[in-house]
Amino acid sequence: MKFSNWIKWSDRNKLEDLKYPGVYAISYNGHDVSNNSFDWIKEIIYVGMTNSKKGLERRLKQFDNTILGKKDQHGGAKRVRYKYNNYDKLIKCLYVAVVNGK
Repeated sequence: MKFSNWIKWSDRNKLEDLKYPGVYAISYNGHDVSNNSFDWIKEIIYVGMTNSKKGLERRLKQFDNTILGKKDQHGGAKRVRYKYNNYDKLIKCLYVAVVNGK
């Protein structure tokens, strides 16, 4: 198994097989890294995993709800929101890569 390419946070639902459990990495980049191959870059601000039956899609939605300030469903996202408290600015620089347990 290997990570997907980096994709803009706003495009995360375009990733394949999000219904499965897996691992996800989130990076904050001032330049566009869409479609770049995954690498352990210094801009990674969070790495998480889920083994939920609802998979990565639900966990990424919980992360988004929390950074938006809508619901506190994700502890790691609460820390990200504390540091980057403007959702609209944050998601312009946020990217995600996933690897699923399919």
